[in-house]
Amino acid sequence: QIEEIYNKITSEHGMNPSPSEFGKLASEFSECPSKKRGGELGYFTRGQMVGDFETAAFSTPPGQMTGIIKTKHGYHIILVEDRKISIK
Repeated sequence: QIEEIYNKITSEHGMNPSPSEFGKLASEFSECPSKKRGGELGYFTRGQMVGDFETAAFSTPPGQMTGIIKTKHGYHIILVEDRKISIK
């Protein structure tokens, strides 16, 4: 099913769907608790997410979507909306 969802997003919006369009699909198809918020995870820092998810999230430019990512938690598609610089 993830491939169908991915193909639907990319055929209609390419690799940069609007957050609202992405959120509609996440609300409908996601199995993650973030489903209630349209897939919104909020800001997170390195070390908070599992390996491949984190690598994809931090290597994708803001405004762009990742491909399909497989982790131990399942399959994911990430829309990177924004990035903040963390100063320690």
